[in-house]
Amino acid sequence: YEQWVVIPETIQATGEAEIKTFPGGLYAVTRCTGLTNIYPTWQKLVAWREDSAYQHAGHQWLEKWVNPSKDGIDESQAVMDLYLPITL
Repeated sequence: YEQWVVIPETIQATGEAEIKTFPGGLYAVTRCTGLTNIYPTWQKLVAWREDSAYQHAGHQWLEKWVNPSKDGIDESQAVMDLYLPITL
């Protein structure tokens, strides 16, 4: 796993941090609640893609925290959007 953040172009990487350019792409997105549900939700999203007109695309798979908390969060209450790369 990697953690990404959006930064201004004027910021320079230091230490182990590196700057990447993300080209974007087309995604199928679904919401997942509870950390234990991440894997089964990914499985359902991939199954949806396999039954659709879309195909696997080579760009980055993503998980976006919807309710991050600097104080931590109950794992059952964690909400994430899962981004599956697709193409026609």
